[in-house]
Amino acid sequence: MVSRLWSGIGFFFACVAFVLLITGFATSNWVESEPAAILLTRFTKVGLWEFCFNQYSDERGQQYGYTFTGCFWLFDRRYDPIRDYIAPGFFKTTQGLVTTSVIVAFINAIFVLIALINCVPREKHKWLYAAATVMQYSVGIFLLIAMIVFGTNAGTNKAWLKYPERRLLGWSFYLCCASTLVSLLAGMCYTVHYLQLRRDTHAASAYRDYEMSKGSVRGRKY
Repeated sequence: MVSRLWSGIGFFFACVAFVLLITGFATSNWVESEPAAILLTRFTKVGLWEFCFNQYSDERGQQYGYTFTGCFWLFDRRYDPIRDYIAPGFFKTTQGLVTTSVIVAFINAIFVLIALINCVPREKHKWLYAAATVMQYSVGIFLLIAMIVFGTNAGTNKAWLKYPERRLLGWSFYLCCASTLVSLLAGMCYTVHYLQLRRDTHAASAYRDYEMSKGSVRGRKY
């Protein structure tokens, strides 16, 4: 019988990764302005779903009489004139990858929990952990791509916001970076457990074949 040690450790890592991910996903500190440069940059902080400005105005909003001050949801109607500007391609790519990671991580946690509390027959565990391993690595890879895309653009993209040299990556971004690493660790643990289940299945199958062949030999003797 295969020990549940590695699956338990993997589930713990996956839960930690999910908490880090959902916190980074929901908070608004992916990019922050240098405190001394807020009057220059005209923004305070940026999240995947919320932008916080400080008396920001440009020609896109001026035609509607908007001066943006305060924190608003990205899809607030007041951001309609500047939404394509504040959420360019790399930003939308990051949103999509991180959102997909949250969904897959949640589904995967349910899969593993079902296996841990024995809600499915034991002979199905191998396939359940095979799926869990693939999904957990997928979460890590999606997040890794998202972190690279966002991290390389947030501080260098001159077409996004103003004064990129005064922008800092915030703690929400780093929480998702930590979630990436922990997700990959969870995937490694699930891999070990899957390989143990596979080895146990092969050993049990070989033993059954041996017993059957031994029984047929005895039958022929009699």
